Amino acid sequence: MIDKKEFQDQKIVCVDCHCAFVFTPGEQAYYQSRLLSHPRRCPACRKKRRLSIVPDSETRR
Repeated sequence: MIDKKEFQDQKIVCVDCHCAFVFTPGEQAYYQSRLLSHPRRCPACRKKRRLSIVPDSETRR
């Protein structure tokens, strides 16, 4: 089990819109548990990108 206490909030600048967003300890634990690298896009830009790749992905959830 990954302990969220070992993480701290990280500010990351989105590569698309250049806005800063916070990468929370909970998100960091999630990403680490799945061996993912940290996000490069803010949540809004990630959603836009997902919809551009699979347009009806929002209706499947």
